[in-house]
Amino acid sequence: MPSRRDAGALGVLLAHVTLFVMAPPVFDYLQVSPNRAWGPFQTLSAWDRSIRGPVVDEMRPVEALLGVRQNWHFYTTGASRTRHFEVWVDGELWHRSNDREHDFMAGPLANSRLRHHVKDWVRGKRVGQTQPALLNLMVERVRAEKPDAARVELRGLEGRWPGHVQTIVRRASADIPPEAP
Repeated sequence: MPSRRDAGALGVLLAHVTLFVMAPPVFDYLQVSPNRAWGPFQTLSAWDRSIRGPVVDEMRPVEALLGVRQNWHFYTTGASRTRHFEVWVDGELWHRSNDREHDFMAGPLANSRLRHHVKDWVRGKRVGQTQPALLNLMVERVRAEKPDAARVELRGLEGRWPGHVQTIVRRASADIPPEAP
């Protein structure tokens, strides 16, 4: 028959396993899909998405019971929210931040001179100065790429953690005037 000491040891072991699986918050901030990562990050990212993620979701009720719930940021430099910038042309997604499939203007938007303006627009800072310039830039670039396009829409999305549902927090659109003959 197990003694009280055995039950205590089992509880400590369970708490250690729980902390080992749930503690590394770096995975919560890692926004790289396994096919885009390289080397050890590819293995860690695949492990996080296939094993750790589902286990962590199932262990959430156990966290409070064992007193290991982590309501604070383990690393103070991590982002508590994820934000994405999207460009839609005639109802079709052309650009999404950190997405290889939708990478229209990914190079120019990653440039340090433009990137902080896009980030500020998504956050809602200096929208009055940034929004018209971003819309004009996108209209020009879309017109060069697809002359028959009729509408460009910019969207700023925000969500709690990577991989979770994001909501549209900022939206701007412009009709593309036809080119003069």
